Amino acid sequence: MQEFIIVGTLDYKTYKGDYGLHLLTVDTENGQLTKLDSHYDGFNYTYVADNGKRNKAYIVSERLDEAWIAAYSVDLMKKKLDLESKININAAGGVYIVMDKTGKFLIIPCWKSANVIVCSLKADGNLNKVEHILKMPEGHGKRRRQTQSNPHQIVFEQTGRYFAVPDLGSDAIHMVRFNKTTGKMELIQTEHVDAGDGPRHAVFAPNNNRLYVYTELDKAKY
Repeated sequence: MQEFIIVGTLDYKTYKGDYGLHLLTVDTENGQLTKLDSHYDGFNYTYVADNGKRNKAYIVSERLDEAWIAAYSVDLMKKKLDLESKININAAGGVYIVMDKTGKFLIIPCWKSANVIVCSLKADGNLNKVEHILKMPEGHGKRRRQTQSNPHQIVFEQTGRYFAVPDLGSDAIHMVRFNKTTGKMELIQTEHVDAGDGPRHAVFAPNNNRLYVYTELDKAKY
């Protein structure tokens, strides 16, 4: 049996020759990967999300001076990827992208500009416009790279009305209320981890009663 997967590769010098977004199959019996199609459209493909319908993929391009997001059509019958729309979200260091539970919005944390961006989608799944920008609270950690707030992920709880933002730069976890109709965000709580840990990724328990956090700078777990 084969499954389709989409892989984004960074365009730093260390990855020379394999830039772009790639459509692959994986053989679920032996694990063999086969590349079907590739696109390189000038982006630094740092994270990929899909729309749950297997016909759209969304990417965020991580640059220190700007952040783009893009939508690609995915044709599994023709085994093709095609760029359909792109938006400069007027931020920097876009590092993650996720679709909200309604399928109407994309949310992007940007570590360099220390904010979270919400972009709405058109009825056909293509990018529409930036709806809201939430600036993270000022803060820093004890390590040299922790000079400011660095939001690194968006983690929705089960209802889709709230999400957590691990903040590597200020050793914090922010909780945000999300309006599923308008895409507006409201920061409602901030909790700190031990100094220098640098929270990077998190996941909610299925019953919503716990948030598990993994840190990058000290490999601690909460």
